[in-house]
Amino acid sequence: MHTLGRDGFITSYLSKIVTEDFSSSAIDRNQLRLEARLRKEVSSKKAETIQQPQFDSTWSPWYQHGSIFLDRSDFYHTLKRVTMLAAATLYADDDLQTEAVLWTYMATGVYLNGKLLAESTVPVYKPIENVKLTLNLKKGRNELLFLSDNLGVRDTKNMIAFQVLGNQEHLCEGFPVNNDEYTSSALFLDGIEIGEGTLSFPSPSPSGTRVVNAITTVDYLEKLKTDRSGYDVTGKSSVTVVDAEGCSVVLSCGMARRFEFTERIKPELLPKRATWDEHFGDILSRIASVSMLDRGTRGYAIFSLLARKKLGIVKGDETELLKNDIALIKERGDCADFLICGLSRYIHEYGLPEELQAEAKDALTDFRYWMTMKGTDGMCFWSENHSLIFWYSAADMGALYPDEYFHRAGMTGKELHAYGERRVSLWLDDVLSHGYEEFLSSTYMAVTFAVLLNCVDYLSSEISKKAWKALDMIMHMLSDSTFCGSLIAPMGRVYRGVIYPFREATASLLNAASQDAYYAYGEGWISYLATSRYHFPEDLEARMLGNILTDYSTGNAMVHVEKNDSYIITSVHSPRNDKAFIRWSNTFFSDDADAEDNHFVKSLNECFHGTSCFQPGVYGYQQHMWSVALSGEAVVFANHPGTTSEDAELRPGYWNGNGVMPAVRAEKGILASVYSIPENHPVGFVHLYVPFSRFEQCREEGSWIFLSQRNGYLAIWMSGDRERYDDVIHDSEVRIHDRDVAVIVIAGRKSEESFDDFIARAKAERICFDKVDKTLFINGSEFIHYVPVDDKTQYLD
Repeated sequence: MHTLGRDGFITSYLSKIVTEDFSSSAIDRNQLRLEARLRKEVSSKKAETIQQPQFDSTWSPWYQHGSIFLDRSDFYHTLKRVTMLAAATLYADDDLQTEAVLWTYMATGVYLNGKLLAESTVPVYKPIENVKLTLNLKKGRNELLFLSDNLGVRDTKNMIAFQVLGNQEHLCEGFPVNNDEYTSSALFLDGIEIGEGTLSFPSPSPSGTRVVNAITTVDYLEKLKTDRSGYDVTGKSSVTVVDAEGCSVVLSCGMARRFEFTERIKPELLPKRATWDEHFGDILSRIASVSMLDRGTRGYAIFSLLARKKLGIVKGDETELLKNDIALIKERGDCADFLICGLSRYIHEYGLPEELQAEAKDALTDFRYWMTMKGTDGMCFWSENHSLIFWYSAADMGALYPDEYFHRAGMTGKELHAYGERRVSLWLDDVLSHGYEEFLSSTYMAVTFAVLLNCVDYLSSEISKKAWKALDMIMHMLSDSTFCGSLIAPMGRVYRGVIYPFREATASLLNAASQDAYYAYGEGWISYLATSRYHFPEDLEARMLGNILTDYSTGNAMVHVEKNDSYIITSVHSPRNDKAFIRWSNTFFSDDADAEDNHFVKSLNECFHGTSCFQPGVYGYQQHMWSVALSGEAVVFANHPGTTSEDAELRPGYWNGNGVMPAVRAEKGILASVYSIPENHPVGFVHLYVPFSRFEQCREEGSWIFLSQRNGYLAIWMSGDRERYDDVIHDSEVRIHDRDVAVIVIAGRKSEESFDDFIARAKAERICFDKVDKTLFINGSEFIHYVPVDDKTQYLD
């Protein structure tokens, strides 16, 4: 037994999860509305009483360092019915009553000593729901059981948290069985200290402890061959991990903790070549060396095959690899459209082997090219990149098979081609007029770039001209936000890789344009460029290296960029205050909205993947709101995490996105953000990413952290008490355990002052944060004021 976790959260669970294939006869032209209906279908009515389960081998102890959640979230390429059971034990020193809260995205019933206390009846996608309840606990042992249902579709939040609000000093928690073993195992893992390539254990490691090195290959087949047994470290007090970016410490009970040696993750420049063709040839060679891109439970070969063909490389497995991708298209799992996009280019440039042509035609004419077409599956149609890929694919596959009947569309190929081109043209008109919603995304700009290349090369001349302009727009935006070889920017959608901007997918575009930008594999999307007639604008390198001070609009966002030879400060405005701004109207909630209309698709994307209309108090998703950097790897930002564990896979996550958006304002040389986390969000802290080892100097004084690197300085001021914290990575995180937090970053230049003079100048600023009024003052003047906004577009059943 042990005391409850921070803020009264239970952390000692046994759990099991069961998944089964799911199908339904339900149809809806609105895919998000359909999925909401399917979530209701998988939700079962909870019985009033339940027997305590037998904890057999299908149950396992839950552990995730620092997590308040039992989080068994997963990604499902095809539809699944998910059932999760969880059990915990509460010990009370007397009969008592206390209030509690269930936090969940699932349809969850809460049972105390076999009786149903409360439930959330239907799963939701976002935001997290809470159910308040009263616990009548008896003296001694009390059994808690949680029975949860969910629809498994793409990223799925199979998670609960249970928080006891009162009488915490009279309560202890424990695992229902094997408590001593599991509790000591969790304490051991929690006590591990990470260093530079080393792990120090709090005590000699238990019998059967193993260290398993992280897999860093991007090659799916190589991953499958990798030995995952690790090596035994029983009885060790420390271990040095050799030649690995990270590892996991795995105990005999199955509990594990992951670590990453961030100091080993460095940017890479390719060897300089005399010509661009030679440089791009090096890039293609690396893509060609990967047999299949690792996509978790499956591999995509088309990127490698495109690179191989261009380079004249023949390995003898090409037909089998193509067959793999065609089978995945036939399955219609999420991201199958990515494969069609690549296969389209392969067919145009090289044709298919004769033995695969019938199989390919069957898969491509059976495909569901839009959510209004016949069939039910878990594909995401509505994101900015996916919608363009689906419509392009409809246009091109229709042109390739003009006389075939595409039965899900109810169209001939000729009709499907006209349908797809019309949709692509309207998509392009919108982007060219209003800018990108997934603006500057370190992941999705590479995807959108690739499909736009297909539009340039294989669709009508009118569409080709528009797509060329859209490509130039991407490259100009990315180049303006490139600093010291890395993309440093606010972004419409990001993942955890935002902490390593030099190795994200979009970096591959910058490296293709300039040998001075850092190399990244980028999933291989840049292989499309090898056979495209598109060429980069001539001013990209000048824009990457040049100074800039600007604000521009894209989607509903206003982006601020200040870049010089010493630092870059870049953010969105939250909120926008330009008087001319008119937010485009979301039509998702309109009964008469047309699911074929591009504006409606944008509305779905805003609801699901998060809004680009940044306002304080709005629930976030994958949006990255600000960064300040002194080099391509010495980058600083803050966020309100969606979870308390770095090892969680969530949107919003630990470093990517915000649970609740802050107010943000940036001016020349300074950026400020104010956070106010409401009580209806379970994560009650803000943290900063500050990779101290990537800076030359660091000083900490009072509320300040001072940093220097290369040609510049940063001064970071934080309200509240700060805590250095290590989770997966070491010496890179500063937490502020408060729901109302202000952060200021001031930048300076070595060419203008010494480090000591810069520190003195920063400390001379009179900074005051009024937590009650949520207003930040600098030198007596209001700099930023937090006024919360409730945005109904960010609630999704």
